[in-house]
Amino acid sequence: MTMRSLAFLLIASFVLVLMAAEEADAGKEPEWSYATDYFVGSVAISADGEYIVAGSDDRNVYFFDKDSSAPLWSYETGDDVNSVAISDDGEYIVASSDDHKIYLFGKNGALWNYTTDDDVNSVAISADGKYIVAGSWDDNIYLFDKDNSTPLWSYNTGHWVYAVAISADGEYIVAGSSDDKVYLFDKDSNTPLWNYTAENDIGAVAISANGEYIVASEKWDKNIYLFDKDGFLWNYAVYDPIRSIAISADGEYIAAGSEDSKVYLFDKDSSTPLWKYNAVDWVNSVAISADGEYIAASSWGFDGSKQYLFDKSGDPLWSYTSTGSNSIDISADGEYIVAGEKFFVSLFDKTPGQDGGGGDGEGSTQITEDNDDIEEEDDSGISVPSISLISSIAAVAVIALRRRY
Repeated sequence: MTMRSLAFLLIASFVLVLMAAEEADAGKEPEWSYATDYFVGSVAISADGEYIVAGSDDRNVYFFDKDSSAPLWSYETGDDVNSVAISDDGEYIVASSDDHKIYLFGKNGALWNYTTDDDVNSVAISADGKYIVAGSWDDNIYLFDKDNSTPLWSYNTGHWVYAVAISADGEYIVAGSSDDKVYLFDKDSNTPLWNYTAENDIGAVAISANGEYIVASEKWDKNIYLFDKDGFLWNYAVYDPIRSIAISADGEYIAAGSEDSKVYLFDKDSSTPLWKYNAVDWVNSVAISADGEYIAASSWGFDGSKQYLFDKSGDPLWSYTSTGSNSIDISADGEYIVAGEKFFVSLFDKTPGQDGGGGDGEGSTQITEDNDDIEEEDDSGISVPSISLISSIAAVAVIALRRRY
């Protein structure tokens, strides 16, 4: 075979694999999408999937009913919206912004706001909407009752607070700070029950519904940490910083997404992942259903952007190629998934698309092993070269062809 023929064959193979990957995605489409004026950095969905809230860098908080892409209302803040959260029944919505404010809304609109001394990076709300927690770059963790814009208490860590979470009943609050610490509080006191010093800034935290288990990850480093109410249980180091973590309602399952382009699922009883999945690029956001049966993930990078839905075994039920994936959330029963994209809020249901699952060529799921094999299996079980390998060979072939001719 001549060099020219080989190059053309490889390039043709590359194009065919790309077309196959796109075809796998073509069967899954959003229930609806809504276009914003800028990036959608945070989304949340009520437990029953009926209501959706989104926060955008166009400075707006958007509130939707699942049956329509037309917002029930939108509210303009003074700057980029960093974080949103919603009560289980959708009755209360909390948001935070770079305008230094924490906002509380009811289903019909704004209720109150509170001004801190710096950007507010993270907010969370109890299942019944009674308690709101916020973390600010003014170094403070704040706890509120929904009926009053004056904090019940605040706690100064001495460093930026990157992340907060609250148990379903509002009894326990967890926070992560740039002082490298994870903090656990009881709602009745601003004295921490304990704090744990990690190796680096804590960029993400999550807590089980009953407050029994806490998961945290480092913002600039590679560790995932699991705790119970009494303290440290285990940690696991990945290849690159963790971008997002989530925990099931009973604390049995932990999902994580990393800059190493992988989605991870753990059982609480072991620091060895149940499985890993190679996404298209950085995994920016993960979410998990209440029973741990479904895991949603979003991936965004130079190689493309996708949203994914997995079952607990690690099988991708579907994937969807998007304009850019920033944030994702899933209803308690796993029936609905909301995604914040580059300029869109999109709602999905959990059913696979026309073409079945998400076998889109990035890499197959493997149990407790890396997914970085050169070969990948398609849905027929036949091993085919990975897209990245084909593209590399094709590029070399093109260069050789140019030099030859």
